[in-house]
Amino acid sequence: EDVLEEIVGEIEDEFDLEEVELLSHDGEATLVDGHAPLRLVAERLGLQLEEPHEATVGGHLLERLGRVPEPGEEVELDGRQAEVSRVEGARIARLRFPDVPSS
Repeated sequence: EDVLEEIVGEIEDEFDLEEVELLSHDGEATLVDGHAPLRLVAERLGLQLEEPHEATVGGHLLERLGRVPEPGEEVELDGRQAEVSRVEGARIARLRFPDVPSS
């Protein structure tokens, strides 16, 4: 895998999940790396998603929007509002999911 990555770039696999800064919390919201695996983000945030074609949360949102969003733009994922907090080139680099108040 290391030799192939030298040729084609970074390849993610199940062993790389620990390396991705998947989730952090700023006291008011969950911050999610756009490169984080969509399935894992859905599991951690309790989202119910149908089988997506995209592997990452950022890729999934780009596919749904059909364009690159602006930083600060609000997006929705399974009924949860999120703010695109950082965009790098043509990819969503970071999302901010505000905490949902307990009922």
